Amino acid sequence: MTNFILIFPLNIVVYPDENINLHIFEPKYKQLVNDCFSKNKPFGISAVIENKIADLGTLIEIKEIVK
Repeated sequence: MTNFILIFPLNIVVYPDENINLHIFEPKYKQLVNDCFSKNKPFGISAVIENKIADLGTLIEIKEIVK
């Protein structure tokens, strides 16, 4: 069985152990976050640099969803 990490490309760099707040408004990314949160699975944030998705990123754990 293959495990996939869902990727959320953003124009930011997230460092390990950094706490960030995301304002998510696009339906596909709201669904990604809700799915990961409900299944207690992390997702990846890869930086977008010069309109290209970077090869490296950070694995994100969702602590809470605030509406």
